Amino acid sequence: MAGIARKPQPLALHYDLPEHAYRRLCEIRDVLWQLADLAASADTKTRPLKVDARPVFACFAKHADELAAVVDSCELRPPGN
Repeated sequence: MAGIARKPQPLALHYDLPEHAYRRLCEIRDVLWQLADLAASADTKTRPLKVDARPVFACFAKHADELAAVVDSCELRPPGN
């Protein structure tokens, strides 16, 4: 599968991210990009892929829970510090 070239962008957040949290966010980002690439690579000349929405929603819910856990483990830093 040919992916869309993406340049990682630095995180500009007001959170102090421990290294493990940053790495986990990058992993989640990469999985979401893979899903986007898969959807973008669908052959438009063939019939659309029929997908049950429940597994798709479960996938996004799983990643949302993982993101929440990472963000909740970080410390909020006031802007300007």
